[in-house]
Amino acid sequence: MSSSLTTQALRRMAATIEQRSITAATGSALKWKYAVPEPKQAAVLAMLVATTSPTSHHAMDTLSVLFTVRSRMLRKHAGEVSFPGGALDATDSSILAAALRETREEIGVESVLVLGALPTLPDRSLRIKVSPFLGVACWRPYCGGDVDSVEEEVRHWGSIPEGQMGSVRVKTVEELGMTMNRDEVDSCFSVTLRDLLDPKKRRMQDFRDGTGLKIPVWNGPNNEQIWG
Repeated sequence: MSSSLTTQALRRMAATIEQRSITAATGSALKWKYAVPEPKQAAVLAMLVATTSPTSHHAMDTLSVLFTVRSRMLRKHAGEVSFPGGALDATDSSILAAALRETREEIGVESVLVLGALPTLPDRSLRIKVSPFLGVACWRPYCGGDVDSVEEEVRHWGSIPEGQMGSVRVKTVEELGMTMNRDEVDSCFSVTLRDLLDPKKRRMQDFRDGTGLKIPVWNGPNNEQIWG
């Protein structure tokens, strides 16, 4: 069943997740140096969904993060776990527009309340700069179907007084009614925030030989490897 969250709770969670991401990015001993002077631009959407059968009423249990498994037919990163997203297209009005368009094209999800942006990171080739955005799959459509109105809502989000918007009904994976593009996505799954934030549920592995950088890795429900 769907989960209801107050705007204040969503704002607190967004701030917490963003701070953890900033701490992780700035705390690394490795300073990113891209392999090309002008890396290509890409964007992904980290989407929160309601947990289908939560073990408690705490937000860490009632909310999960949606992941996709890339099609094994793809030339690059086949079968890997990812967020919905892709490269910036000439038709995209912004990098956020690219994330929302790719989400719509890959899994057919449009009703997303975007909470904000997380720090940019490189892909493993160091040739692409990836911009992650944090959003919530919700029942109430806070915007029209076009991307520009979504961006306007993002700008408006931070100016809404605490509690004025009321509660947001968050969809489960089942309620999303996803239509997956099988040329790009094999399947989707979700992991609760509690599991993702539990140090006992992750292990550290070398990201690339010789860099000295270790990346946390989680196991999905079917032993998918989630690199974070």
